[in-house]
Formats: sequence, structure tokens, C-alpha cells
Amino acid sequence: MRRKFGNLLIVLGVLCILCAVFLVGRNFYYEYEAGKYIDNILPRLQSKISEATVNSENEEAAPQENVAVIDGNLYIGILTVPSLGLELPILKDYSYANLNIAPCLYSGSYETDNMVLAGHNYRRHFSLLRTIAVGTEIDFTAVSGDVYRYRVTLVEILEPTQVDYLVNKEEEWDLSLFTCTLSGATRCVVRCVREA
Repeated sequence: MRRKFGNLLIVLGVLCILCAVFLVGRNFYYEYEAGKYIDNILPRLQSKISEATVNSENEEAAPQENVAVIDGNLYIGILTVPSLGLELPILKDYSYANLNIAPCLYSGSYETDNMVLAGHNYRRHFSLLRTIAVGTEIDFTAVSGDVYRYRVTLVEILEPTQVDYLVNKEEEWDLSLFTCTLSGATRCVVRCVREA
């Protein structure tokens, strides 16, 4: 009886280890695919932004739209954190599927100074947010070519249930970036004010 119970525990232990290896491998795969996607999309989005800038200098050009369409996905611009070497396309529509490929607009807008961006804790997304310092410069280049400059004023950890506080416009933040902490139990939130 003891031997059967011991064997059952060994089998259960091996199954748990295999499940853990599968989950870790799956996360690495998604992170790898997201990096490839960003490497493919970023130059194409930069090209569209350059074209929009050139067209806006032409007086006869049509008014600029606030999205760029690439491979059926809508992008609102590029987020750049020079001190972290981070440059990311930002998807307009937040969804779990979109979040697996690039950071997304979670709520608000750069035009109304209440933009909230969500990204996974992937190395090519927002994993470095936990290391960012107050005073760090962050730029957002809209698809129109307009550049919005922000300065980090606060880095905080929030519970997943604090959604109302995360998107609260009554506070003085013009841009908020968030991602899961390493444990996934809380959110790292970077708050910024607009400078230009």
C-alpha cells in the first residue's frame, strides 16, 4: 500500500514538473514571437509616420487619420524610452490577443492627456518598467508625426483590482504605462506628465 502511494506521488510530481516546463516554454515562445512581430512592424510603422509627416507639409494633403493600418491591425503610434533603449509600436485596440504581440492603448488618448498603455512583462515590451527612474523622458510619436514628450513622475505598484485608480483622470498624469510584476500578482505602473 505504501509503495503504491509512493509511486502515485512520484507520478504526480513528474506531471507537475512537465506542466511547469510546458507553461514556461509557452511563455518563452510567446515572448519570442512578440519580439519577431515588433521587429517586423516597427520599421513599417516608422515609414508610415514619415510619409504622414511629408504629406502634412503639403497644403493640399488630406487631413491625417489618427491610426495606421498594417496587416489589418490599427496602430496609434510609437512609444520610445531612450534611456532603456525601448521603441515599441502601440496598438489602438486592447485585447488579450493584441497584447501578445505589442503594447496596447488601454484607455484614454494622447490628445486628451489621459492615455493609459498596457503591455506584457516581456523583455521586448514593458519588463524594464520596474527599473525606470523618476525623471526619465518618454516620447510618444503619433501616426501623424506629432511627438508628445513626457517625464516620469511616479512609479507605483497596484493591485489588479485598482482599475478605477489606474485610469483616473482626476490625477495629474497625462500618460500611464502598466504591466504585471514578475509574480503576476500586482501591476507596476509608471505615471508621467506631458512636457511638450
